[in-house]
Parts: sequence; C-alpha cells; structure tokens
Amino acid sequence: MWLLHLVVGILGAVLAVWIFGQATYSWGVARARVSVAPARRGETTIALTPVGEVTARTHRVPVRVVVALERLNLPALRRMAQDLPDAGTVVADLERRAVGSAGHYALRLLLLALMGGILASALLLRGWHWGHLLAGVGGALAVGLLLLGAARTFDRSAFASPRYTGPLAEAPGAIRFARDGLARLSRLRGKMDNIAESLRAFYTSLGDSGARLPREEDLRVLHVSDIHNNPIAVDFIRQFTRRFRIDLIANTGDLTDYGTEVEDTVLRPLGELDVPQLFVAGNHDSQTTVRAVDRLPRVRALDGEMARVAGLRVVGWGDPVSQRTGYGSVDPTPGDLDALERRIRKGLAELPEPPDIALVHSHRVAQRLEGLVSVVLYGHDHRPGVRRGGGTVFVDAGTTGAAGARYFQAREGVPYSAVVLHFSREERGHLLAADVLQMRGPEGEFTLQRYTLNGELAAETRAPVP
Repeated sequence: MWLLHLVVGILGAVLAVWIFGQATYSWGVARARVSVAPARRGETTIALTPVGEVTARTHRVPVRVVVALERLNLPALRRMAQDLPDAGTVVADLERRAVGSAGHYALRLLLLALMGGILASALLLRGWHWGHLLAGVGGALAVGLLLLGAARTFDRSAFASPRYTGPLAEAPGAIRFARDGLARLSRLRGKMDNIAESLRAFYTSLGDSGARLPREEDLRVLHVSDIHNNPIAVDFIRQFTRRFRIDLIANTGDLTDYGTEVEDTVLRPLGELDVPQLFVAGNHDSQTTVRAVDRLPRVRALDGEMARVAGLRVVGWGDPVSQRTGYGSVDPTPGDLDALERRIRKGLAELPEPPDIALVHSHRVAQRLEGLVSVVLYGHDHRPGVRRGGGTVFVDAGTTGAAGARYFQAREGVPYSAVVLHFSREERGHLLAADVLQMRGPEGEFTLQRYTLNGELAAETRAPVP
C-alpha cells in the first residue's frame, strides 16, 4: 500500500509543479516569468514574446526550463543604449540576479511538490494520514532529485549553439551586429570629422562653376531611409547635419526592425537635431514607432497630410502594414499596395495646391506615381539611385543603416547611403541636383555621385572621398 501512495505522490507532485510552478522575478533590465515542465530531453528556453524563442540543450535531466521575458525596464535600457556598457558586464549582472533567484524558486517548487503529493494521495487513496504524508515527502524528494540533477549537469555554454524559432531566426546576424558593429562605432565616430571635412572640400570644388549648379544659398534636403536600428546611421545623420547646412531631413521609413517600444531608443538622438524632420513609416515600423516619432521635437510623421517646411510643400504616406499597433507581419500584400495607390491618387487630387515632394516608403509604390508629383523620395529596396521618368524625379536613399543586422549577413556588405537634394531658392520646388553618398565598409570609405537635374538628368561627378 505504501508503494501506491508513493507513486501517486510523485505524480501529484509533478503535476502540481507543472501547473502551479510559475514564478516572476525582476532581474534589473528585465522582468521574467520562470516555469518548468516534463520533457523528453533537458533544455532551457528563453522566450522573448512576441519576437520568438531561443532554446538550448543545457542539462541531462528530462525537464524543460522556460524563462519568459514579460517586461523590459525601458528607462534602464535607454540608459544602457546611451552608455553602451560592456556586454560581459550586462550578462554577468543578469546571471548573478538569476542565480540569486534560483534558491527561492527551488524552495517554492519543493513546497508545491510536497502539497501536490499529499493532496493527490488524499483525493485518490484511502488510508491513514501517514500514507498521505509519505506521498508528499516522496513527491518532494523526486522533484528535488530532478532539480539537483538539472543544476549539477547544467551547461550554460550550450547557448553558444542554440535553436531559434520565430523572427529570432535572424538572431545570429543581430548578435554579430551587436558584437562587431558596435565595436566599430567608436572608430567610425573618430573618423567623422575627417569625412565631413573631405565632403566639405568636395562640395566646394563642385561649387558655382557651370550653368546654375547648386549654390551655398540653395535649399538642402537630406534624404535618409531604412536605418533599421543602426546607431552608426543615427550618428552619421547627426554629424553630417551639424557639419553641413541642411535645411530639412526627409526620412522614408524603417527606423526599426519590428516596430516595438524597445526599439524607440534609437530615435532619441534624432530629436536632438536643430533641423526640421519629416517622416513616413516603413513596413518594419508600426504605430508605436509613429507615436514615438511624434513625441520628438521638430519631427513630424506624415500619413496623407501636407507639410510646408523650408519653403517646400511636402506630402507623405506611410506603408500600409505600418498601421499595426506593434509587432506583426511586415509584408504588405498586392492588395495593400493597390489600396495605398488609390489613397495617394485621391489625396493628391484633393490637395489645394500640388506638392513639391512626395514621401513614400516602398519603391513598388513610388514607381506608380510617375507624372503625379515632381519629386518622389523612397527607400525599402536598399539600392540608392536617381532616375527621371514622365516628368518625375525618383530618388532612392537606399539604406542609411546599411540594412541593420542584415549588413553582417551579406558577404560583400551593404553600403550606408543617403542623398542630399539641392533645391533652388529662386524657383520654389525646382530640384537642381542630387548627391548620392555611399559609405562602403565599417571603416568609412565614402563615394559621392552628383546627378544634375537642371534640365536633362546626368551623372555629373563620381569621386571617392577619403
């Protein structure tokens, strides 16, 4: 009879731990919910809702440990993004806090196992109270042995080769981005002064010679796009804007990768610029991103409205899938693009006066606006360039963030790119030239190509900037 009590107690203990064994802990920058469950093999899963999961075979006991991040401490993350602490320090702090919670969690599970074993025995078996107590103790011992086995065989190095599910399949590139890209950020910042001086000298050499080339007094619009959370891109925009006389920054979207609140930290330095900025949301952005942009000083998000900035009339529309509230699918359907085209055509027809510039994110939408607007700025395809068709000048900024984490997945790399547009102050809305800037490689090798647009489109100059 005692053996039956013992078996029922173990089953009741395991069931109680499985159902009621969740606990929540605060670990500095993160608040996590921890749970355990029976499994065919010992593994630990870190769930980053809603981004995905990271799983590794960390121990030999058939128990699955799940650590689900419920909430992030956004003020702490913003401070971390500004100070860029050593990754080892951050990991060590998280590990110390997690280990400190392990003892408390183990005691909680043992108490649950004891109560679960006693309750299962009392509900399912007749007998004296010592039999129920035996069931509870037996259940607690079984759970204790499992926990001890998991702790003794736990190998944290297993996360060097984890399994990713969900969007976290992109995690290897993101990890390389954090490790390699941020390590190079300080070196690039040190070269920004030299780059800016070289570009200034190059602009001077192009200067006022010839028939109505851009002059110092003309309007300059810096067109950026597809930053994709890259702090190097934000730093470049800040440095370039401060060293050159930029009158307006036009951003055609994809500031983020997932449109989540955590990613808003990359936007804050843009709000420190003393230059008006206009923004349309890309397919990787969301309404969370748009609200964060609107909170920045001197930055305005457009979605069907016309803005008058620096003597120019600018209208813009966000990507259709950016209407989602946060994380979600980033792929617009053909029907979504058709609906956006109809909305744009209707919006343009209802404007009291024609715009000088239209901002959209996708090149697939931009090409449908031929003949409707004088100048169309866009991004999305990460291929910078300038072309003219049907009376419209199409300007693609490419990717100012070098495609973000995807930059380190490409064998040859994706260049950082932006475009400076020169508008005449004498004739409003008249585009004189567009300078396509590209930085190839993380060490900062620049090329500049000028397209003169005062008449026929021509690639006027292409020169390296050391």
